[in-house]
Amino acid sequence: MSLSRQTIGRRIADMASDIEEQLKSLCDNVAFFSIALDESSDAVDTAQLLVFVWSVDKHFSVIEEMLDIIPLHDTTKGIDIFNAIDKCFGNKHLEWGKTCEHRDRRRPINDRQ
Repeated sequence: MSLSRQTIGRRIADMASDIEEQLKSLCDNVAFFSIALDESSDAVDTAQLLVFVWSVDKHFSVIEEMLDIIPLHDTTKGIDIFNAIDKCFGNKHLEWGKTCEHRDRRRPINDRQ
């Protein structure tokens, strides 16, 4: 069965829309979450910030998802990364107050230098 470019494009757009809806539902129902960041460069040397979220929902299910890929066109200073994450949180309706700290279980928090 041969499919046209338009059919394939429409199906890809439908899948992308479905994934966005699932992610929106996840973000709307999150009780607490933490994030992990990774940065790499693409083929034209633009820094790409990958934002991953580990969340716990109201039913205590733990979920790990890639939240967003954010291009950083100018600089990759701390303030640039913070502003990109803050904008991502706003777009996904995540609240900073629901973030939690990841702690190393091998040492108490007050034992760190």
